[in-house]
Amino acid sequence: MSLILGHVKRKLIRDIVLQDADGSTVVPGVNDVVRVKVGRIGQTPLLDLDSAAPSANGSTISKDTPSAGYNRVEIVQKDMETLSVGIYSFEVALVDNADAQAIKHVEHQILCVQGTQTGDVGIA
Repeated sequence: MSLILGHVKRKLIRDIVLQDADGSTVVPGVNDVVRVKVGRIGQTPLLDLDSAAPSANGSTISKDTPSAGYNRVEIVQKDMETLSVGIYSFEVALVDNADAQAIKHVEHQILCVQGTQTGDVGIA
């Protein structure tokens, strides 16, 4: 488990490595889907992202980017604005095509969303 720091009104980029229980890197197959849910445990996720398609605002998960085994999560400013300042669950899963589309929990991280300081250029 790790802590991710994010800011309201700022893009968040996070590289995630999927690992087996023995610590070996899992490289998602062409038809596998990497999924990230951001929200509070027991509630509907505020953000539900996957590598199959971008969010309505353009947030993405890119499999094997920047290299094999690394999966880049990019949450755009518009989607970060849907999160209030606070602590959220950042759940990573793999939808495994080779295992009848089974959803496999990969990792549970904590996202701490902070406010932004004033005076930034480009923020309305």
